[in-house]
Amino acid sequence: MGASIRRILTMVLLGACIVSGPHHPSLGDDAKVDQGTAWRSLQQQIVAVTAQAEAALVSIARVVPSREVPFPADYDPFVPADAESGGFVVDGFGSGVILKVEESSRLLILTNHHVVTGRVGVPDAEADRIYIRTVGGHTLLATLHAYDPRSDLAVLTADLKEVNAEVLKIVPPKLGDGDAIQKGQMLLVLGNSLGLARDGSCSVAWGLASGFQRRPGAREDRSPIESGKTIHELGTLLQLDLRISPGMSGGAVLNLEGELVGLTTSLADLLGDPAASGFAIPTTAGIRRVIETLLRGEEVEYGFLGIDPDRGYPEDLRPARPFVTQGTAARVGRVAHNSPAFRAGLLEGDQVYAVGERTILDPDALIREIGLLGPAAVATLRVFRPRTRKFLTIEVTLGKWPVYDDRQIVATGLRQEPWRGVQVDYATGRFRYLPDSFLSVYPQGVVVTRVEPGSPAALAGLRVGTAITRVAGAEVNSPFEFAQRTRALVDEVEVQLRTDERLMIPPVSALN
Repeated sequence: MGASIRRILTMVLLGACIVSGPHHPSLGDDAKVDQGTAWRSLQQQIVAVTAQAEAALVSIARVVPSREVPFPADYDPFVPADAESGGFVVDGFGSGVILKVEESSRLLILTNHHVVTGRVGVPDAEADRIYIRTVGGHTLLATLHAYDPRSDLAVLTADLKEVNAEVLKIVPPKLGDGDAIQKGQMLLVLGNSLGLARDGSCSVAWGLASGFQRRPGAREDRSPIESGKTIHELGTLLQLDLRISPGMSGGAVLNLEGELVGLTTSLADLLGDPAASGFAIPTTAGIRRVIETLLRGEEVEYGFLGIDPDRGYPEDLRPARPFVTQGTAARVGRVAHNSPAFRAGLLEGDQVYAVGERTILDPDALIREIGLLGPAAVATLRVFRPRTRKFLTIEVTLGKWPVYDDRQIVATGLRQEPWRGVQVDYATGRFRYLPDSFLSVYPQGVVVTRVEPGSPAALAGLRVGTAITRVAGAEVNSPFEFAQRTRALVDEVEVQLRTDERLMIPPVSALN
């Protein structure tokens, strides 16, 4: 289908040139016929893609509950309120895309985090009541399945009551390759523009891909580790040549094959960007990983090198000419001892000019690309070392970028099951448990994030925030390694803490 679309667009552009250019009597009526056929073919394709996708679009309403008046059983925020509606305020409308249907009735809906909380990049587990409106005018109460403030993405769940997905002809769109979008490519945008889609019928618009790796407004000069900033402020957004109106956040961006290649966002508007263009979160490889994690209901994790990168200067790369043609790169600053970067051999002063096939021009780009790969991923760094004038390819197994405020994580699924009542994370996984010197000396082991009351771990004295470095004498530095070491253990097990204290964890059978 992709080739046929390209042929249609070629014919359309040719037709446009014929109409706007000088008169050519020799072209005759054949050119007019070709031009009309091309336009009709393109229109038919847009209509077909819209018809297939629109049933997977929902309108979202976030409602502020009243402390004095309980919600009536038949409350519907999509019906215009009257004087007797009583203290309920619809605090915002948005859009969402059904990405999965389970057992014909359970919907998993992708939207923006700020649609369900009203705030960008700020964790808020105490969300207001959320309703969705499907095609056919069905209003459903939705619940949070998982969300990730860093990516400004969230997944909701809702259950169809009177009809099933087959009756409503809901066909979730395929996740497309956001990396394959080309500048100038035509894209369709579907969503709840201006909150008008209260009947469940979405609006549609079209536009061109105008630019890539855009930021939502000016970036403040703060460490992304020590703040609630989003990954998009490091430059991830797709720019569209159409304005994203209120209510369109969480809407679908589709290519002409009907694949979901982005999710519209009013993030730039919320941060005060006055530009007359719209933005979307493209479904690049890193964002697809985030979406798939949210669909599983798990916490989204981001990759971490364990360095403090600096902005490079043009003269840093001058000795690398002509093999490196870009103007700048990310300079490696402080390298934490025993960090992934340290173990891989990165040195202060190294110039990282690419991660895989992605060009790195500054520290933001390096943090962004490493973060989107996720922990335990192997990052391939292209490095120029000025002191020796050598080009290096360095592979790094990544750690975990710290979660700034883990107390507000919303995740209904567990990546690893608890062992004897204890759950753990990477040693850098929770900012509040990190030592102040973690960018000088990288912490080892895993950190305890939860201990079930009355469990063997609790009885042994294990506490939240404690760092475990060894299990039964074996070193552990990730939740996966911890799960591997403990899986086959049945007797009492010794765990060694970072303080060198040792605790004996009894088996579950000892509690009976």
